[in-house]
Amino acid sequence: MNNTLYVLLLFTGLLLPGRAAQAQCTADAGPDKSITCLVPVVILEGNSNVPGALFEWIGPGGFTSFGQNPGTNLAGEYTLTITDPGSGCTASDIAIVTENNSSPQISIDQVQATSCAGVNDGSIDVTVSGDAPPFTFLWSNGAATEDIQNLPAGVYTLSVTDNKGCTKGVNVLVQQPAPITLPVPQIVVTDVSCFGAADGAITLGTPNGGSPPYTMYCWNGPNGPVACTQNITSLVAGMYTVTITDSKNCTGTELVQVNGPSAPLTASGLSCGNDISVQVAGGTPAYSFQWRLGGPGGTVFATDTLVQGLQPGEYYLVVTDTRGC
Repeated sequence: MNNTLYVLLLFTGLLLPGRAAQAQCTADAGPDKSITCLVPVVILEGNSNVPGALFEWIGPGGFTSFGQNPGTNLAGEYTLTITDPGSGCTASDIAIVTENNSSPQISIDQVQATSCAGVNDGSIDVTVSGDAPPFTFLWSNGAATEDIQNLPAGVYTLSVTDNKGCTKGVNVLVQQPAPITLPVPQIVVTDVSCFGAADGAITLGTPNGGSPPYTMYCWNGPNGPVACTQNITSLVAGMYTVTITDSKNCTGTELVQVNGPSAPLTASGLSCGNDISVQVAGGTPAYSFQWRLGGPGGTVFATDTLVQGLQPGEYYLVVTDTRGC
């Protein structure tokens, strides 16, 4: 006969007085976050079912925080650990922070220089790409389109912003041909010799700037149009304007002065006894004098403004200025 005693114990789920059931503690690191240009700092959202739980966050770059909802600007994996200060229970969860702040990309396709100096016909053609269209455009001249036209020469700044607030800028230079000019050494002027004469001349060298070859030179003078040739002759004294045209029909203008005597050459004599003195005006100083006996073809007997001790008779004076007048 078996004398073994079996005792059946039943657990009824009843708790002893003064003891509470211990629930399992949990950690919730909240939703994943994304850093963008509009939101450069994200707020982590820690939660727990434990009242008064202690929070500890550990993340990339040595990130550590003991706050429940810390902020961060670093992408990476963040681990939240909560601790129940009463029971010592701990739990962990992970939140992922991604970075989505790439800027738009700007490709400069074509920059058209102005056709002539000072003309507003330049243009800029760009292409913008990126992961967050649509894009907004703002140029430094106030334009709000992707491409701009009818531009004078200069530097233009484009700022492009995408749908997540990221911005990219670029500077673009619109160039122009150099103005058409004639350096002073390239201009040779022959002044008018005598008052009222028409023997002046202007000879031009090769201009600078523009787009060679130069196809036309047209002149205007004190009496109106002169000629459409590079060099002009038989000119009276005065101001002349030349308009030079290049291969792109751009023009440049130069002013050239042809000088000449402002008054005709005149001489007046004063006799006193056997002496004669002469005064000269007009023409172009300095002057030379030839006193002749009897007439223009007579013998020269003096070359000064004053002759003395003359015998009664006819004397002829020839006055010549520095230009042979």
